[in-house]
Amino acid sequence: MIKTIFGSTTMEGVMHTVREHFAGTLLGLSAIVTLGCSDTPPTALPTGAIEITVSTAGADVDIDSDGYSLEIALRLPKLVGVNDTATFRSLPTGGYLVFLGSAARNCSVTGVNPRLVYVIAGEAPSQLSFSVLCVAGPHGDPWDF
Repeated sequence: MIKTIFGSTTMEGVMHTVREHFAGTLLGLSAIVTLGCSDTPPTALPTGAIEITVSTAGADVDIDSDGYSLEIALRLPKLVGVNDTATFRSLPTGGYLVFLGSAARNCSVTGVNPRLVYVIAGEAPSQLSFSVLCVAGPHGDPWDF
Protein backbone atom coordinates (compact mmCIF):
# COMPACT_ATOMS: atom_id res chain seq x y z
CA MET A 1 0.00 0.00 0.00
CA ILE A 2 2.80 2.48 0.88
CA LYS A 3 4.57 1.82 -2.43
CA THR A 4 1.49 2.60 -4.51
CA ILE A 5 0.81 5.92 -2.77
CA PHE A 6 4.32 7.34 -2.28
CA GLY A 7 6.40 5.30 -4.75
CA SER A 8 8.69 3.86 -2.03
CA THR A 9 8.68 0.73 0.10
CA THR A 10 10.69 2.05 3.08
CA MET A 11 9.45 4.39 5.79
CA GLU A 12 12.49 6.63 5.19
CA GLY A 13 11.52 6.96 1.51
CA VAL A 14 7.93 7.77 2.48
CA MET A 15 9.05 10.48 4.94
CA HIS A 16 11.38 11.99 2.31
CA THR A 17 8.49 12.19 -0.18
CA VAL A 18 6.17 13.73 2.45
CA ARG A 19 8.84 16.37 3.33
CA GLU A 20 9.24 17.28 -0.37
CA HIS A 21 5.49 17.69 -0.82
CA PHE A 22 5.19 19.68 2.41
CA ALA A 23 8.15 21.95 1.53
CA GLY A 24 6.74 22.64 -1.94
CA THR A 25 3.29 23.42 -0.54
CA LEU A 26 4.73 25.67 2.17
CA LEU A 27 6.88 27.54 -0.35
CA GLY A 28 3.85 28.07 -2.63
CA LEU A 29 1.68 29.34 0.23
CA SER A 30 4.35 31.73 1.47
CA ALA A 31 4.70 33.18 -2.03
CA ILE A 32 0.93 33.77 -2.23
CA VAL A 33 0.85 35.44 1.18
CA THR A 34 3.87 37.60 0.38
CA LEU A 35 2.46 38.75 -2.95
CA GLY A 36 -0.97 39.37 -1.43
CA CYS A 37 0.36 41.63 1.35
CA SER A 38 1.35 45.18 0.70
CA ASP A 39 2.05 48.32 2.71
CA THR A 40 0.09 50.44 0.27
CA PRO A 41 -3.69 50.48 0.62
CA PRO A 42 -5.71 49.33 -2.38
CA THR A 43 -6.62 52.16 -4.68
CA ALA A 44 -10.29 53.05 -4.81
CA LEU A 45 -12.10 52.45 -8.05
CA PRO A 46 -12.74 55.68 -9.95
CA THR A 47 -16.30 56.91 -9.73
CA GLY A 48 -18.62 59.30 -11.52
CA ALA A 49 -21.88 61.11 -10.88
CA ILE A 50 -25.36 61.73 -12.27
CA GLU A 51 -26.81 65.24 -12.21
CA ILE A 52 -30.60 65.22 -12.51
CA THR A 53 -32.69 68.28 -13.27
CA VAL A 54 -36.43 68.33 -12.62
CA SER A 55 -38.76 70.96 -14.09
CA THR A 56 -42.45 71.22 -13.33
CA ALA A 57 -45.11 73.05 -15.32
CA GLY A 58 -48.73 73.85 -14.49
CA ALA A 59 -50.82 76.40 -12.64
CA ASP A 60 -48.96 77.55 -9.51
CA VAL A 61 -51.75 76.40 -7.23
CA ASP A 62 -51.69 72.90 -8.74
CA ILE A 63 -47.93 72.25 -8.67
CA ASP A 64 -46.81 69.49 -6.32
CA SER A 65 -45.57 71.60 -3.38
CA ASP A 66 -43.57 68.94 -1.51
CA GLY A 67 -41.41 67.94 -4.49
CA TYR A 68 -40.44 64.46 -5.63
CA SER A 69 -38.09 61.60 -4.87
CA LEU A 70 -35.27 60.43 -7.12
CA GLU A 71 -34.36 56.77 -6.84
CA ILE A 72 -31.42 54.76 -8.12
CA ALA A 73 -31.00 51.06 -7.33
CA LEU A 74 -29.08 50.35 -4.11
CA ARG A 75 -29.03 54.04 -3.12
CA LEU A 76 -31.17 55.96 -0.68
CA PRO A 77 -33.75 58.13 -2.45
CA LYS A 78 -33.04 61.86 -2.69
CA LEU A 79 -35.69 64.49 -2.33
CA VAL A 80 -35.75 67.09 -5.07
CA GLY A 81 -37.85 70.24 -5.42
CA VAL A 82 -40.35 70.83 -8.20
CA ASN A 83 -37.82 72.91 -10.17
CA ASP A 84 -34.52 71.72 -8.80
CA THR A 85 -31.32 69.74 -9.44
CA ALA A 86 -29.91 66.83 -7.45
CA THR A 87 -26.66 64.89 -7.84
CA PHE A 88 -25.83 61.27 -7.04
CA ARG A 89 -22.06 60.96 -6.49
CA SER A 90 -19.54 58.11 -6.07
CA LEU A 91 -21.13 55.84 -8.66
CA PRO A 92 -19.00 53.20 -10.42
CA THR A 93 -18.96 53.18 -14.21
CA GLY A 94 -22.10 51.57 -15.62
CA GLY A 95 -25.75 52.03 -16.50
CA TYR A 96 -28.31 53.21 -13.94
CA LEU A 97 -32.08 53.40 -13.97
CA VAL A 98 -33.29 56.63 -12.39
CA PHE A 99 -36.91 56.83 -11.20
CA LEU A 100 -38.77 60.04 -10.36
CA GLY A 101 -41.51 59.31 -7.85
CA SER A 102 -43.74 60.81 -5.16
CA ALA A 103 -45.66 63.05 -7.57
CA ALA A 104 -49.10 64.29 -6.56
CA ARG A 105 -52.12 62.65 -8.19
CA ASN A 106 -52.64 65.60 -10.52
CA CYS A 107 -49.00 65.53 -11.73
CA SER A 108 -47.32 63.13 -14.14
CA VAL A 109 -43.84 62.64 -15.52
CA THR A 110 -43.69 63.21 -19.25
CA GLY A 111 -41.78 60.60 -21.19
CA VAL A 112 -40.20 57.40 -19.95
CA ASN A 113 -39.89 56.81 -16.20
CA PRO A 114 -37.53 55.29 -15.09
CA ARG A 115 -34.79 56.48 -17.41
CA LEU A 116 -31.46 54.84 -18.21
CA VAL A 117 -28.29 56.89 -17.88
CA TYR A 118 -24.64 55.84 -18.17
CA VAL A 119 -21.92 56.94 -15.77
CA ILE A 120 -18.31 57.09 -16.91
CA ALA A 121 -15.89 57.30 -14.00
CA GLY A 122 -13.54 60.26 -13.93
CA GLU A 123 -15.59 62.36 -16.34
CA ALA A 124 -18.12 65.17 -15.89
CA PRO A 125 -21.42 64.12 -14.29
CA SER A 126 -23.87 62.45 -16.65
CA GLN A 127 -26.86 64.72 -17.27
CA LEU A 128 -30.48 63.63 -17.01
CA SER A 129 -33.69 65.64 -16.91
CA PHE A 130 -37.32 64.98 -16.04
CA SER A 131 -40.31 67.14 -16.91
CA VAL A 132 -43.45 66.97 -14.83
CA LEU A 133 -46.82 68.37 -15.85
CA CYS A 134 -49.41 69.19 -13.22
CA VAL A 135 -53.01 69.77 -14.30
CA ALA A 136 -55.82 71.49 -12.44
CA GLY A 137 -57.08 69.22 -9.73
CA PRO A 138 -60.15 69.30 -7.56
CA HIS A 139 -60.02 72.09 -5.00
CA GLY A 140 -61.69 71.12 -1.81
CA ASP A 141 -61.73 68.01 0.28
CA PRO A 142 -59.11 65.62 -1.15
CA TRP A 143 -61.48 62.71 -0.51
CA ASP A 144 -64.25 64.14 -2.74
CA PHE A 145 -64.29 62.32 -6.06
